[in-house]
Order: sequence, then C-alpha cells, then structure tokens
Amino acid sequence: MSDTYSNDTEALPIIRRRSRLFPRDLREMVTAVTKEVIDARGKVFATLLRGWPEIIGAHYQGSILLRDVSFPNKQASNGTLHLDVAAHLQAEIPYITPLLLEQCAAHLGYRAIEKIVAQPFHPSMNDTPSSRR
Repeated sequence: MSDTYSNDTEALPIIRRRSRLFPRDLREMVTAVTKEVIDARGKVFATLLRGWPEIIGAHYQGSILLRDVSFPNKQASNGTLHLDVAAHLQAEIPYITPLLLEQCAAHLGYRAIEKIVAQPFHPSMNDTPSSRR
C-alpha cells in the first residue's frame, strides 16, 4: 500500500494544453465561424452586410434585404447587388436605386456596385410595417 502513494523519483509528466478552451472572446468565436462564409462571399459582401442597416435606412429596414453581391471576372468594381425586396416596395426600386448606389459607394469608399437586381419576397404576417416601428 505504501508503494502506491510513495514519492518516487519518477514523477508524472505535466501535460500542458497548447490552446485554451474557454473562456473565449466572442469576437474570436464569431470570426472563426464566419471566416469561411466571408471568404466565399467576399469582403465587399461582408462590409455591406455589416453596414446594411445604415445603408438602407430605418424606413426600408426589414423590407429590403441584401442577398448577394457578384462581380464580373473577379473584379472589385462593376458589381451587381442582388436584393430581396418586399412585394409592396417593388415599384419603388427604380426610384431609390441611385440612392442605394450612392449609399453603398459611401460605405465602401469607392463605387463597387453599378447595378441592382431586385427579387420580390412576401414578408410574414408578423412582420408588418406597423410592428417594425
């Protein structure tokens, strides 16, 4: 019995972890999860997505949604902005397109978007304009 608990010269090796498990900073976790999506969609899309509430404004928030950004031949200009627009706002899109293009250019720092393509969608019954105020 004394052999089991004796202090021999052979000590157990100390195992040290190379990376910490918890607690982790929220920014680290979000960056790790979204890195693959951002790399696939591009940094322009990520920048627009992050600033979309300021770009679109409070009036259209929830009614005009950012779906995708595409560029011809992997360029950083002459892009097409793909939007999902609530069906009741579909007629307004030609009138607010210049404003959206300017807002995107101001947010990105250069004119990356040249064209907007709008796809209609129907918001759910719970997402009425009066419930967003």
